[in-house]
Amino acid sequence: MKILLASLTCLIISQGISAKSLEYAGKYLQLIDNARACYLGIFSVYDAEYFADKSRSSRCLKLTYLRDIEASDLAKATSNVFRKKHGQSVYEKNTEYLDTINQSYTDVMQGTAYRYCVSDSRAELISPAEVATSVTNIKFAEQLMQIWLSDNGVGKPSWNFADCSPIQTKEVSLVFQGEARR
Repeated sequence: MKILLASLTCLIISQGISAKSLEYAGKYLQLIDNARACYLGIFSVYDAEYFADKSRSSRCLKLTYLRDIEASDLAKATSNVFRKKHGQSVYEKNTEYLDTINQSYTDVMQGTAYRYCVSDSRAELISPAEVATSVTNIKFAEQLMQIWLSDNGVGKPSWNFADCSPIQTKEVSLVFQGEARR
């Protein structure tokens, strides 16, 4: 019984550690923050987790999709959000890089996770099985990261999407024929 209890304790501890860190480019990145992205404030799209090393020179954003989405829709959304975030002229200067990212998307099913990681020398979009594509233009890599979040290197990042995390839901009172119900 003691062996079983010790084994379960080790399993729980090891799962807790792995859920809070991520390996990228030979470094262990720590979980900085997480959020849930939603569309129109009600449709949950993906859970986002942001990992970084202490200097924030290596960072990864892990997106775990909560619904099935076609690759063409991911590509269209990436391009549209990039254009809105950075403007038409920056978008036009970076269409080649965006095309590279967009062509590497595959259809996602609920539970599929992509990682987008940036270091001092490169950025990679990592599909569930492998590196889907790599980008060496660090300025573009940073601009692409900004469609999801902005990070000033101190504290938690600012998410650049509608956050509908369950933690942030508020209790709502409804009134039915003069009665308040919760």
